[in-house]
Amino acid sequence: MPYHVSARAYLERARAQLDAATSEGLFYAAFELRAGIEARMQEYLQAQESIAQHKKNDWQLGKLGRTLEDVFQIGDRIAEVAVYDPQAGEFIATLYYTPVTSELRRNGERLGELLHATRQFRRDDDPWWQNTRDSLEKVCRQLATACAGTLLAPLLREPGSDKVVMRAEMFEESHREVLQKLRAGFAGFFRVQYLDELPRVH
Repeated sequence: MPYHVSARAYLERARAQLDAATSEGLFYAAFELRAGIEARMQEYLQAQESIAQHKKNDWQLGKLGRTLEDVFQIGDRIAEVAVYDPQAGEFIATLYYTPVTSELRRNGERLGELLHATRQFRRDDDPWWQNTRDSLEKVCRQLATACAGTLLAPLLREPGSDKVVMRAEMFEESHREVLQKLRAGFAGFFRVQYLDELPRVH
């Protein structure tokens, strides 16, 4: 079976390790989560043509976060982009940019503590195991939110132009239809909102 390296693949493997409910699985989950956080930030950066390649390939979460903030400048907010079709008189798609939040980055940096040889034996009933599992479950939920959106950036104005650029991953059939319309010169409207949380219906 191939070892896929997308953020969602890392997330899926982390979830499987946590669901296995073994002690050793916690350490493997920590690695997958740490790699998944890094991968998601790199996916956002790789989609931006104006960013130097060495910045896109950085592995330090703090540096990746600062580069993203320099470009996107929306902090931890979620960007919701609804596409309105005036001919149909309705919104035909709603897309989200879901950031790797500053809290998730900090939690990802702390995961490094689990990626080294442990020097202390712990009994099975040591509270450390449950506390560690609870912490990893929180990081897993946060990464799942960061991977939930399909936009690779909030809507951005192209440097030196009035053109607005939308870069997205298209997974749903309705999104593919919207992409085809946009490529064909679709004259629609975008409603952009910035949210603190991802809507439950998404």
